[in-house]
Parts: sequence; C-alpha cells; structure tokens
Amino acid sequence: MRTITVERQKKFTGAAVKFNVYVEDHEQFDTMIGDVPCRMAGILKNGGSVSFQIDDRETRVFVTQTSLSPNVETIRIPVGQSDLTLTGKLAGMGSGVAFWFDNNDSEEVQERRKTAVKKGKKQLILSILLTAALIVGGVVARLAIKDSVSCAGKSSNQEFTVQEMTIKLNKTFSKESQVGYAAVFRSSDAIVFVTRESKSNLNDGVTLDDIAEYVMEQSEVDDMSGLKHENGMPYVEYTMKDDNSGETLKGYVTFYESDKAFWYLEFMTLQKDYKKMLPSFERWAKSVTFDD
Repeated sequence: MRTITVERQKKFTGAAVKFNVYVEDHEQFDTMIGDVPCRMAGILKNGGSVSFQIDDRETRVFVTQTSLSPNVETIRIPVGQSDLTLTGKLAGMGSGVAFWFDNNDSEEVQERRKTAVKKGKKQLILSILLTAALIVGGVVARLAIKDSVSCAGKSSNQEFTVQEMTIKLNKTFSKESQVGYAAVFRSSDAIVFVTRESKSNLNDGVTLDDIAEYVMEQSEVDDMSGLKHENGMPYVEYTMKDDNSGETLKGYVTFYESDKAFWYLEFMTLQKDYKKMLPSFERWAKSVTFDD
C-alpha cells in the first residue's frame, strides 16, 4: 500500500469553502462521480491536507464540493509503489469555485475545466476575487455614462447598515444583493462593493495590512497603485478596461477591521468621472463605523 496526500494552498479569499476528496474504489465505494465508483477520503479545508492509502494500481482522485457538482477536478495516479503528495489551490470560476491540482494540464482535464466553467456560470455558486474582474461588464451597464455634472455632492446623506458596519452615502444610492459580497450600493455615478471576511476563517495574527496586501496580490485589475495609508485607513487605487464596452473604470478600495471581521470597500466609477468623484469616495470611506 502507498499513501497519497492532497494538500491545499492556504488563501485568504474563499477560506470558508471546503472540498470533498474522493478516490476511485470499485470494491468499497459509497458514491458515484459520473460513472466512476468512489469512496470519500476526507474533507479538504483551507491550508489543510487529506491523506489516504491505495494499492499500486492506477487510480483516479477527485476533488469537488459535492459529488454532484459540475466543478470536479480529476487527477490520475499512475501505477507505482511510492507515496505521493499532490498540491493544488482554490480557483475562481466567475460564478463558481473549484479546486485545481498544480501541474494537472492534460487535455482531458482542460476540457473538463472548460465544461465546468460554463456550467458554473449558470449556477452562481460563489464569487471569490476582488470585485472588478468578475463583473465589470455589469458595472459599465449600470453606470449612466453621461456628461452631466455628478450629483454626488448635492444630495443629503442616508445611512446603510451591513451587519456590524454602517456607512453614510448620499440618497442617490440604493442597496442590492450580489453573490459573493456582503452588500452592493449603486447610483448613476458610482458603485460600492462591500466584502466581509470573518476572522473565524483566518489564522490568529493576521493584520489589516496582511489583508490589503493579499487582496492586491489576488486582484486581476490592469493597473494598481501601491498600498497607502490615510488616518490609519489603508487604501489602494486601480484602473481597468472593460473589453466589451471599451470604457475604462477606476476604483478606490479601502480596508477596515472590526472585532469580528476584516472588510474592504470598493468605490468604482468611470475613469473620466473619477477626479470629481474622489472627494465623495474619500468622505464616504471615512464615514464607515462599526458597532461590535
């Protein structure tokens, strides 16, 4: 017998997502993945590992959230007698999430991943990366692209509460739900995305700057500035182009810590409106308070 170990890279985003590890077993199976009989080997948590034993025959290992999920990662274990460690990480799939093994790039796997992406977009399981790269097309559609003067500074404030956080925005904003975010606020001039990461999902000792640096590292925007601080509030700016509309967006992202969670708020508008919107973004960002 040999021991196979599946290791998952620790990542901040998607920390709460768990995966099931299955191994092909034609004798002691307890579930089917497609037409393959499998037994469950264990639960793969963020930064964790699952170990199990197999014989020296070729076999397959599957990692997925459920045995019925379209996002199933498969890797073939060749004939052999040596122990083996397989590494991988969580991968964002637009409207879904999956675990992908490192260096698992066979044609069979690539086709399976492409199929899973298409199905995942229909299921809206979870968004896991910093806002803009995933929903930029919808952002452009929602922002009223116009030459009129912004009303951002002309309307009185209203308070919005999201769990323990409260923010003051002007009355042109409305609150809506968006998969993957604690809340989304939008007006004709800007959109504000609110992300909350519970501390219960993270290791002790994680700092606000750690969170900010990680979000910056994982972001897929075109151009991002270095992390800056103003009155103890870390923030970063970025620009990105929407290939569908041709418009360029610019964002102002601020980071916060409450007793229970880390937060980041992304204030986004069209690049041509950013200069006039920035004072409002800064004012709204400074209005954030926590009641915990």
